[in-house]
Parts: sequence; C-alpha cells; structure tokens
Amino acid sequence: MAAGARRASAVRTLLIFVLLGPPIGYAVFLVWIAGEYWLRHGRLMPDMVSFLLIFPFSYLLGIIPALVVGAIVAVIEARWRFKWLPLAAAGLIVGLAFAIIFALYFDSLLLSVAICLIPTLICWQLSRLWRARFSSQGWDHSHHA
Repeated sequence: MAAGARRASAVRTLLIFVLLGPPIGYAVFLVWIAGEYWLRHGRLMPDMVSFLLIFPFSYLLGIIPALVVGAIVAVIEARWRFKWLPLAAAGLIVGLAFAIIFALYFDSLLLSVAICLIPTLICWQLSRLWRARFSSQGWDHSHHA
C-alpha cells in the first residue's frame, strides 16, 4: 500500500474511533449500570431517561481515549499482520489508564476497562469493514501513488 493510501486508511480509522468510540463506550457504561441496578432491584433505574439524555456528552470523557486508541490502532494496522492481540492490548492499556484517571467516578475497574476495550474492538472491526468496502469499490488509491 502506498503512503497516500496508508495515510487515508489511518485517517478513516481515526475518524471511526473519534466519532463512534465515545458513544459506544457510553452505551457499554449505560448497559452496565442499568444491568447492575436491575440485578439489585429487579426493575429499571428511575432516572434512566436522564442517562439517555446525556448520551451526547459521552464525547467529553471519551474523546481523548478514542483519539489515543484510534492512533494506536492506525499504527498497528500499518505495521502488524496479526492484529487482534495488539489491538486488544491497546484497548486494555488505555482502559486501565482511564480507570486510574476516573477511579473516583467508577467503583469498578472492570467497567472502566470495558468502556475502552469493547469500543476498541468494535471500532477496529468497523474500520476493517470500511477499508474492505473502499478497496472493493476501487477507492483505495494505492495504485495511483
């Protein structure tokens, strides 16, 4: 793949992570806390609507982890053939860093890691699908560089 095509692929990967990572992470958070509440009380949280309304604010907390993981994934995509293990490690490491930073807000280390790891794997799959679609439609400009 030529340098221009690699750059375009990296930008697409980063865009997917930045645009979709925070809301996916928030969805993981929401399912987690709603599930915990359901298990403890046998019903939905009374303030569930409030949690749904603040969904757009997921970018406030999630944009930095999404940028970091997206950049790491773009580098991994360009350099490694066997990708899922380093990608999962990137999501795990950023998740642990996120957990340390936000330890005061979340009482679960596992939740903090899941908020990064699950979106990392989903966004990576979406970037692979997008890359395959661009390549199959002839939008991969690697032969022009």
